[in-house]
Amino acid sequence: MKKFFSVLLAVGMHVAAYSQQVKMLTHIEGGILSYASLSEKIGYSFKGAGTWPLNPTVSMGVGLGYEKYFLKEQDVTSLQGIPLFAQGKYILTPDRGKSLYSALDAGYSFNLDKTEDHEKIKGGILLAPQLGYLWKLSNQRDYFSIALGYKYQQYKKDISPMNGGGYGSFTDITYNLHRLSLMVGISF
Repeated sequence: MKKFFSVLLAVGMHVAAYSQQVKMLTHIEGGILSYASLSEKIGYSFKGAGTWPLNPTVSMGVGLGYEKYFLKEQDVTSLQGIPLFAQGKYILTPDRGKSLYSALDAGYSFNLDKTEDHEKIKGGILLAPQLGYLWKLSNQRDYFSIALGYKYQQYKKDISPMNGGGYGSFTDITYNLHRLSLMVGISF
């Protein structure tokens, strides 16, 4: 896990340094993932994205993150992964100091959980729309944000026929995770 965070920090620093040379924004955000009420087990998400403005209201970019999901009444209690995604963002009134915005992340998440020899958990597709509010800082480029969203994440578990020394059949289990997200972030 230390290696993962070291690589993530190095990539983030590279993106931040590169964004000083081009008109790219780096957006870092973190938050919670809930699938029932806030009293249930809450997962968490941290992600960073580099976005390039296509015009004052629309920007596109790519991002990377870390997420952990908790499952209720399943054979797996939690799943963690690294999402790699493309992001599109629309800012309603970019010329004002405060504005509503919408964003969409679409991509693939890679599983980080260790598996046994006869069981493999694979990542899957990711889709995450958000609606948020942003506050620009004094330089009118950087901003703080808060967003409420929905996150769909898929994981697949493949169990081989050799389970405990006996022969059986292949078993595939698909985890379709639906979560509400509350994220706070900063762009610079």
